Amino acid sequence: MDWEASEQGPRLQHDSRIVLASGQRLILEKRIVVAVEEEAMTCEAALDQLAAGAETHFDELERGHAAVWAERWSGLQLETAPSLQRKLNFAAFHLLQTVDHQGSRDQGLPPRGWQEGYFGQIFWDEIFALPWLASHFPQAARGLLDYRHRRLDQARERARRRGWRGALFPWRSGVDGAEETPPYQYFPLSGHWVRDQTFLQYHLGLAVAHNAWQFYLATGDLDFLGGVGGELILEVARCCASQASFDDRLQRYRIRGVVGPDEYHDAYPDAAAPGLDDNAYTNLLAAWTLECAGRVLDLLPAAQNRALCERLGLEPGEPADWAAISAALHLPFREDGVLDQFSGFGDLLPAPPEWLADHEGPRLDWWLEARGDSCNRYQLSKQADTLMALHLLPQAELQRLLGRLGYRWDDAGERKTLDYHLARLSHESSLSKAVCAGALAAYDSQASWTFFSDSLDTDLGAAADSGAREGIHLAAMAGTLDVLQRHYLGLWPTPDGLQVQPAPPAALPATRLQLLYRGRLLQVGWEPPRLSLRLADPAAAPVKLLTGAGTVELRGTAVWSWQRD
Repeated sequence: MDWEASEQGPRLQHDSRIVLASGQRLILEKRIVVAVEEEAMTCEAALDQLAAGAETHFDELERGHAAVWAERWSGLQLETAPSLQRKLNFAAFHLLQTVDHQGSRDQGLPPRGWQEGYFGQIFWDEIFALPWLASHFPQAARGLLDYRHRRLDQARERARRRGWRGALFPWRSGVDGAEETPPYQYFPLSGHWVRDQTFLQYHLGLAVAHNAWQFYLATGDLDFLGGVGGELILEVARCCASQASFDDRLQRYRIRGVVGPDEYHDAYPDAAAPGLDDNAYTNLLAAWTLECAGRVLDLLPAAQNRALCERLGLEPGEPADWAAISAALHLPFREDGVLDQFSGFGDLLPAPPEWLADHEGPRLDWWLEARGDSCNRYQLSKQADTLMALHLLPQAELQRLLGRLGYRWDDAGERKTLDYHLARLSHESSLSKAVCAGALAAYDSQASWTFFSDSLDTDLGAAADSGAREGIHLAAMAGTLDVLQRHYLGLWPTPDGLQVQPAPPAALPATRLQLLYRGRLLQVGWEPPRLSLRLADPAAAPVKLLTGAGTVELRGTAVWSWQRD
């Protein structure tokens, strides 16, 4: 059978003419070779590899494929109502087909999976996936952290070029770890090329440090913390300390000239230079990272502590400096108790409600720029920014962190902050609704569930001409799995045990799953209105549960349960 290849626009097409007699059957097999960068091969070599395996029957390949996927699904054991099951399986499938389960390949987490729409560049998307992966497929999670660690020297060099210590990870990076954010973005409504300042999203390093700590919490691996994990966390902390400058008027430290997760604000109106001051998410995670670096040193046995400090050339006074900065970073609180997105955000013009409600037109930044205007002039956010901190950190941890910074932030202040930012969100990023689902879980379960459901439909409900043509939104999918496990079922690994803080929405149907916590497999069941936990292996070492009623040791065949009022 002869095939003829041709390019048809963006497609590569193969054509052949086949004549079948009446009653004959034709079976076509398509085999694909996938190679990551260091395995890249010529077309001829790929064809030779395919030819070498041509004698392997398709049925045999299918059986092997099915066996691998059966093993992956068994590591999840997620069961719920059919309508929700299909959507969660869709999300889990795309995440699990993208990551390297053995953690042996030099492979990051691209924003749109294998159907990549960003030239294979790596952003911060693993912050939405790694906490979930670490409790189900720890080797895959470790592989993502090793990917970052292999590029630690490039991040160190980037920090040095700015006169800072530590490591400054780039916002968009390729195989060599260098910054790949393009200098300009094309705005199609005006036909203009506009400066892209998103390379100032220095919070990416904070995501790397957060992920390294989440991996340790889930696995309890002190060797990881004394090696790859500790190096990542401490080097990012060093960079945070270098970026912070003391303000004599405020008597606090400030981090200035950055861009937060909301890419619609990259400068003050009419400013000569890009960047914003005191981005709340950046400063909160910087304070958290600086404190976490001290925790790492306290947790490590003396020999590992000493070896880590020697490898990094840590000076004796650095940990004390980190502690001082982490307790005195400035946060842009308004007089009414609302935590603003950055200093000066509340002074911007209010955005007309019609720009935000069910916006179906062109991107607002394109539309405004075509009118000679800019998002920088308005209280308007592309995606959840300040609310990211409420999504990443448990409520008690966030309040403790703010208390350490000297800010009093009660439930009323949190609720006002949520309402304030929700009223200014356009949700033009696919990540925004997953973040809002997590941030709202403990405050407004019905609104959280709406955001959760919308996030699950990001790609399943996408129009044929939407951005889904360039690939699925992998972080949004991973984010929904994380919201289900950490926020709704309330399972938060901590250094002292597994914190159980359930907040299931009324609409959450019966759900079962299993997860790993420090080598022990736990079976979790939500049968409304009751949540239960048990060890999959009664002979396993006990697990300490930190519950609202106190500390409980889960051991043997015992079942711990919680019931919603």
